[in-house]
Amino acid sequence: MSRPGRALALPKLADIPPPTDHEVLPKLTCTRFEVVSQVTLPGDASTAFPGDRGVMDRMRTACEPKLAPLIGSRRGSLVSLYLALLNKKSWDAGNRLGHCAISFAVPKSGRFAGAGAGATGGQG
Repeated sequence: MSRPGRALALPKLADIPPPTDHEVLPKLTCTRFEVVSQVTLPGDASTAFPGDRGVMDRMRTACEPKLAPLIGSRRGSLVSLYLALLNKKSWDAGNRLGHCAISFAVPKSGRFAGAGAGATGGQG
Protein backbone atom coordinates (compact mmCIF):
# COMPACT_ATOMS: atom_id res chain seq x y z
CA MET A 1 0.00 0.00 0.00
CA SER A 2 1.26 3.49 -0.79
CA ARG A 3 2.31 5.79 2.00
CA PRO A 4 2.03 9.57 1.84
CA GLY A 5 5.14 11.04 0.26
CA ARG A 6 6.00 8.01 -1.85
CA ALA A 7 6.27 8.70 -5.59
CA LEU A 8 5.36 5.95 -8.04
CA ALA A 9 6.15 5.83 -11.77
CA LEU A 10 3.41 5.21 -14.34
CA PRO A 11 3.66 3.52 -16.84
CA LYS A 12 6.68 1.26 -16.81
CA LEU A 13 8.54 1.57 -20.06
CA ALA A 14 8.82 -2.22 -20.21
CA ASP A 15 5.00 -2.35 -20.41
CA ILE A 16 4.90 -0.25 -23.61
CA PRO A 17 5.26 -2.39 -26.74
CA PRO A 18 7.89 -1.34 -29.26
CA PRO A 19 6.57 0.42 -32.38
CA THR A 20 6.23 -1.51 -35.61
CA ASP A 21 7.66 -0.28 -38.92
CA HIS A 22 4.47 1.59 -39.77
CA GLU A 23 3.85 3.16 -36.35
CA VAL A 24 5.13 6.46 -35.11
CA LEU A 25 5.60 6.55 -31.35
CA PRO A 26 4.41 9.90 -29.97
CA LYS A 27 6.61 11.82 -27.58
CA LEU A 28 6.51 9.74 -24.42
CA THR A 29 6.06 11.62 -21.19
CA CYS A 30 6.55 9.60 -18.06
CA THR A 31 4.00 10.57 -15.45
CA ARG A 32 4.46 10.11 -11.74
CA PHE A 33 2.26 10.74 -8.79
CA GLU A 34 2.80 11.28 -5.10
CA VAL A 35 0.26 10.29 -2.46
CA VAL A 36 0.10 13.24 -0.07
CA SER A 37 -2.83 12.30 2.16
CA GLN A 38 -5.15 9.50 3.18
CA VAL A 39 -8.83 10.22 3.73
CA THR A 40 -11.71 8.29 5.20
CA LEU A 41 -14.92 9.01 3.34
CA PRO A 42 -17.99 9.76 5.46
CA GLY A 43 -20.58 7.07 5.97
CA ASP A 44 -21.42 4.29 8.37
CA ALA A 45 -22.65 0.73 7.89
CA SER A 46 -26.14 1.98 6.97
CA THR A 47 -24.85 4.35 4.24
CA ALA A 48 -25.70 2.97 0.80
CA PHE A 49 -22.92 2.64 -1.78
CA PRO A 50 -23.02 5.92 -3.74
CA GLY A 51 -21.79 4.37 -7.01
CA ASP A 52 -18.51 5.10 -8.77
CA ARG A 53 -19.45 8.70 -9.52
CA GLY A 54 -20.57 9.25 -5.92
CA VAL A 55 -17.29 7.85 -4.58
CA MET A 56 -15.29 10.20 -6.83
CA ASP A 57 -17.47 13.17 -5.82
CA ARG A 58 -16.77 12.36 -2.15
CA MET A 59 -13.06 11.92 -2.88
CA ARG A 60 -12.95 15.32 -4.61
CA THR A 61 -14.67 16.95 -1.62
CA ALA A 62 -12.25 15.27 0.82
CA CYS A 63 -9.03 15.75 -1.20
CA GLU A 64 -9.23 19.19 -2.77
CA PRO A 65 -8.72 21.13 0.51
CA LYS A 66 -5.51 19.12 0.99
CA LEU A 67 -4.30 19.29 -2.63
CA ALA A 68 -5.25 22.82 -3.72
CA PRO A 69 -2.65 24.60 -1.54
CA LEU A 70 0.09 22.29 -2.86
CA ILE A 71 -0.90 22.69 -6.50
CA GLY A 72 -1.66 26.40 -6.39
CA SER A 73 -1.14 28.26 -9.65
CA ARG A 74 0.51 25.24 -11.29
CA ARG A 75 -2.83 23.50 -11.93
CA GLY A 76 -2.45 21.89 -15.33
CA SER A 77 1.20 20.94 -14.92
CA LEU A 78 0.22 19.40 -11.58
CA VAL A 79 -3.03 17.44 -11.49
CA SER A 80 -5.19 16.32 -8.55
CA LEU A 81 -5.51 12.56 -8.46
CA TYR A 82 -8.00 10.60 -6.34
CA LEU A 83 -7.29 6.95 -5.59
CA ALA A 84 -10.21 5.01 -4.16
CA LEU A 85 -10.27 1.27 -4.66
CA LEU A 86 -13.89 1.02 -3.63
CA ASN A 87 -16.72 -0.97 -5.10
CA LYS A 88 -20.09 -1.97 -3.66
CA LYS A 89 -18.66 -5.07 -1.99
CA SER A 90 -15.80 -3.24 -0.27
CA TRP A 91 -18.08 -0.30 0.66
CA ASP A 92 -20.61 -2.67 2.25
CA ALA A 93 -17.70 -4.28 4.15
CA GLY A 94 -16.90 -0.86 5.66
CA ASN A 95 -13.98 0.29 3.49
CA ARG A 96 -14.01 4.09 3.21
CA LEU A 97 -10.26 4.68 2.72
CA GLY A 98 -9.00 6.77 -0.17
CA HIS A 99 -5.75 8.49 -1.13
CA CYS A 100 -5.20 12.03 -2.37
CA ALA A 101 -2.32 12.42 -4.79
CA ILE A 102 -0.67 14.88 -7.14
CA SER A 103 0.24 13.75 -10.64
CA PHE A 104 3.10 15.39 -12.53
CA ALA A 105 5.37 14.85 -15.50
CA VAL A 106 8.98 14.13 -14.61
CA PRO A 107 11.53 15.44 -13.82
CA LYS A 108 10.71 16.59 -10.29
CA SER A 109 12.76 16.48 -7.15
CA GLY A 110 11.64 16.84 -3.57
CA ARG A 111 8.29 15.90 -2.07
CA PHE A 112 4.89 17.49 -1.70
CA ALA A 113 3.96 15.63 1.51
CA GLY A 114 4.48 17.78 4.56
CA ALA A 115 5.43 20.82 2.44
CA GLY A 116 2.35 22.85 3.42
CA ALA A 117 0.68 25.77 1.68
CA GLY A 118 2.66 27.58 -0.94
CA ALA A 119 5.01 24.64 -1.43
CA THR A 120 6.94 24.45 -4.64
CA GLY A 121 7.14 20.69 -4.55
CA GLY A 122 10.81 20.91 -5.39
CA GLN A 123 10.22 21.48 -9.08
CA GLY A 124 13.46 21.73 -10.87
